[in-house]
Amino acid sequence: MACKKGSPSISANSDIGGNVFDVLFREHAAIMLLIEPDTGEILDANQSALDFYCYSRVEITGKFIHEINVIRSVELADEQKKALSGAKDRFVFQQKIANGEIKTVEMCSSFININEKKSLLSVIHDVTERKKTEEALKQSESHFQLLADHMSDTIWLMDMDLRVTYASPSAMLTRGYSLAELQNISMDRLLLPGSLQKVLKLCAEEIPKIKADKTYSPVTTIELEVRKRDGGIDLMELKLSLIRDEFGVPVSILGQGRNITERKRVEVDLRQSESRYRALFESSLSGILITNPIGAVIAVNPEACRLLGRTELEIYQVGLSKIFDLTDSRFDLAMKERERTGSFCSELTLIRGDGTAFPADVKSRSFTLPSGDEYSNIFFHDVSIQKQVRESLRRRTEELTALQETILELSTPHSLSDLLNLIVERAATLLDSPSGGLYLNEPEHQRVLCVVSYKTKRDYTGTTLDYGVGAAGIVAATGAPLIVEDYRKWDGRARVYEGDQPFQAVMSAPMLWQGRVSGVIHLLREDDHKKFTHAELSLLQMFANHAAAAVENARLLNLLGLELAERKQIENELRESEDRYHTIVSNSPLITFVVDECGVVSLVEGMGLDLLGLKPGQSVGRSVFDFSPEFPGLMVAIKGALGGQGQRNEINVRGAVFDVSLTPIFDDQGTVKKVIGVANDITSLKKTEEIIRRSEEKYRTVAEFTYDWESWRAPDGSYLYVSPSCERITGYTMEEFLNEPGLIYKITHPDDRDLVREHTNRVMGDQHLSNTEFDFRIVTPTGETRWINHSCISVFGADGRWLGRRESNRDVSERVRIAQELQAQRDFATQVINAMGQGLTVTDSQGRFEFVNAAYARLFGYEAEELIGKYPKDVTIPEEWGALENQRKLREDGQTSTYESRIQKADGGMAHVLITAVPRKSDSQNYGGAIAVITDLTEQKRVQDELRKARDAFEMANHQLQQALTREQDLSHTDGLTGVYNRRYFFELAEKWFGISIRHKQPLSALMIDIDHFKQVNDEFGHAVGDEVIRLVIRSTRDELRSEDIVGRYGGEEFVVILPMTNLDQAKILAERVRTLAESLHFPTDKGEARITLSIGAAEMPFDQKLESVEFLIRNADKAMYIAKQDGRNRVRVFTAAVADS
Repeated sequence: MACKKGSPSISANSDIGGNVFDVLFREHAAIMLLIEPDTGEILDANQSALDFYCYSRVEITGKFIHEINVIRSVELADEQKKALSGAKDRFVFQQKIANGEIKTVEMCSSFININEKKSLLSVIHDVTERKKTEEALKQSESHFQLLADHMSDTIWLMDMDLRVTYASPSAMLTRGYSLAELQNISMDRLLLPGSLQKVLKLCAEEIPKIKADKTYSPVTTIELEVRKRDGGIDLMELKLSLIRDEFGVPVSILGQGRNITERKRVEVDLRQSESRYRALFESSLSGILITNPIGAVIAVNPEACRLLGRTELEIYQVGLSKIFDLTDSRFDLAMKERERTGSFCSELTLIRGDGTAFPADVKSRSFTLPSGDEYSNIFFHDVSIQKQVRESLRRRTEELTALQETILELSTPHSLSDLLNLIVERAATLLDSPSGGLYLNEPEHQRVLCVVSYKTKRDYTGTTLDYGVGAAGIVAATGAPLIVEDYRKWDGRARVYEGDQPFQAVMSAPMLWQGRVSGVIHLLREDDHKKFTHAELSLLQMFANHAAAAVENARLLNLLGLELAERKQIENELRESEDRYHTIVSNSPLITFVVDECGVVSLVEGMGLDLLGLKPGQSVGRSVFDFSPEFPGLMVAIKGALGGQGQRNEINVRGAVFDVSLTPIFDDQGTVKKVIGVANDITSLKKTEEIIRRSEEKYRTVAEFTYDWESWRAPDGSYLYVSPSCERITGYTMEEFLNEPGLIYKITHPDDRDLVREHTNRVMGDQHLSNTEFDFRIVTPTGETRWINHSCISVFGADGRWLGRRESNRDVSERVRIAQELQAQRDFATQVINAMGQGLTVTDSQGRFEFVNAAYARLFGYEAEELIGKYPKDVTIPEEWGALENQRKLREDGQTSTYESRIQKADGGMAHVLITAVPRKSDSQNYGGAIAVITDLTEQKRVQDELRKARDAFEMANHQLQQALTREQDLSHTDGLTGVYNRRYFFELAEKWFGISIRHKQPLSALMIDIDHFKQVNDEFGHAVGDEVIRLVIRSTRDELRSEDIVGRYGGEEFVVILPMTNLDQAKILAERVRTLAESLHFPTDKGEARITLSIGAAEMPFDQKLESVEFLIRNADKAMYIAKQDGRNRVRVFTAAVADS
């Protein structure tokens, strides 16, 4: 692109002096760089450039322009070469600044001469934001045009008199009219009378508001019955939006129509079907995933999100590969099974969002849609707990089996002493403890006595502990079991054990008999890593209770023998009475049984015994505790009754449920002598209750967990039910709605209250009114306005009685907001296209114009209509046809480009244009044509030609002047022998660099160079050889210097060099290179070969002193040079404080 106006006024090939350079370059507001054209090295940058690139002058000097430019293509590399060649065009690059940020810039360059050296002055313009804006406008224009021409909805544009000014292709296709016909047809012919009245009423209500308030731009949706050309009638949903001009004056009405005839017909069926599906899907107790043909997840229910610990969006993103453990071999087998049979059912490992794995029961089935695509559903639920329960039950069963065997062993006759030792031994074996003990309670003394000390390090038999002292004393006093993890550190330990530290972990359980603590069983462990668990404590408690019974049985064994004779006499007396009742009880559907105070069954009769697999009299004489493993619940209840408490329980036995009533019978002293029990089989009753409960729970779950706000109104208008979602949507709880039926009117937006009240009165007054739906607004307690989509339907009972209406309310605020934003974007895009000053065209796949905006037609003198159907070639001069064909091929290949061309105007003239063209795709994703933006460059080209001619004339005159000035300066500024600056002119230039360095605080160094033993060279080889030596030394020195470095003859064989932007270390390195190069020079003569060396002093200008002249710097370099001679010549010395003192 050619350089525009506004470039800095520094002429090409001009020679810039020091003062002019400072004004036009360093202090200029534009971003400027001085570049070496052959290498692209950056020689200097002004302050604006340093600020833009975030570099210091030292950092940017010496960089190459290609280190800053971001070159990503061959074309950009070629552009960079053109820019460095001094081409006058403006080039666009992306550049990377110091902080890493990428900037888009335009570069315009010109050659200038500075200090007799040709350099490239580049002016940089930051166009980053402009390029972003241009790209955004292009995308917006393209999107809008494609949207308008390819929308399935019908688009209408009408003036304020309701005349059609534009109709989209879909509008003309569905109505059967052309655009011209639509523009001339009247509304009464297009709309049915009722719909016409709707439109006229809407206009009568809205137009006064529109004219009165320039900020009022309503968006209204109405449903109209529209006639087609063939006489048919469609039901259209039409959304009307107002368009104003830049002054706020209404100019047009935009209508977006959609045929909803078919939608209305199926809407109710679809909604009901969707509601049923959604309720089942959302409230399922199993996680559900649905995958598409490529295996991607397309639907997730809330339970799946909960089980997987991920949001719905996260599940969509990670897919099945992150949900299932693919290393589980069962997964591959399951997938193969589904591929083979269409389904599988397996336990697989799933991965939660936090990375934890869990086992799940997974079922999947494939299903095929009418389109032929195969989808799959996956149902799963976490079986971790079930597996844990099964494992726990297995361990519990093993423990209980061992416990049962132990209890049976204890139930056999033993002496009391043997029994006590056996109890502790079996308890230690059962619970894997190395040692233990048993204490018997002495309630009359409020203490316990150790009677067994099993495998302890010290025998504690005979030790007594008061209630509340030590583990045994506390358990005896409280009757509660106890675990002590470290007895040695426990505050409640007994003094009798102080210092022993014989054990660490202690577990104690009371031996309960008839509600009293008869003793305490101790188990001990010394292993630090094996602690007692509460499960073990529970098992020990069960064992202790049975042990208590065994101990009491042993104690009472002798007493039972004495009482046996007396009991037999009593039994004979009772037998006759029992016989009378036996017939009644044995034929009753109830099970009747009697247990004595020792737990022995004395009677069990009833027809219900068959359910238990028992026969009348089969269990008589046996202890009820013999049945503990088989009837654990019943045993607990009998223990309670034997303790004097009446019992009423529901107990599960072998899959049957019994209602068991236990009544204790007391003697005169208030002691329980027996328990009479009655069991009634209520299995069928419980099954019926469970069916009813599950049914009620299922329907309540569906209602409680639905996302929408659901409610049920009675025929009188009061609420019978409101779902918890009401609080999330409205901010009010379901209790508030139930207690205040009129709350719905209070929270309704004032403008919508009449609408809601009228709807409620109408639907509650007509029970046969079908499903109705409308939108209204509510105001939450925080003042937020929300849009609600309301629908309701009548509810009838099984007997046909009207039960009221079920209502469903959904928060559609986001949908309304998005619709409003989309409308605003469409309005904005329309205004941009109408207002843009550039031409815009759209061509089809054959290259014909489909659309031409007014700006394009106006720029080149055509009417837009006459260009439609033509080819770009028809308005392009023949010389550009080849380039135009190449550009068309680029579009077909999917490429975007910007290029210049020439167009034939309608009046015969020619216009230079800049064209940016992008390809567009058809509905089938093939090449569908192109969209182009055209900018008129005719006037710009004319101005450029005039500027080019003026510049060429100026450059010719400037060149001639430069040649003359160069000749003059060469004579007055240079040394005749060496060609370097003479002493006078050298000091003039040195003072300028001295001023620049002082002003900008930039380093400045000097070198003083002297040829060692030069007088001997003159004396031995002659002055002609001496002059040639001086010239060669100067030439080799200048080869090592930069263009801005200054060399002058100081006198005789001494030379001085000023080094701008150079510190002392850099100056010393340069001096070493100059010295080494001179040492290698050869001067062959008739008298032999002459060899020379150099002594060089280097100094840097100090900023900590107030200096008035560059002579101070040169004197310091001269001092350093004399030190080099004193140190033996042929060396470099730098000026330091030590040199200054000498």
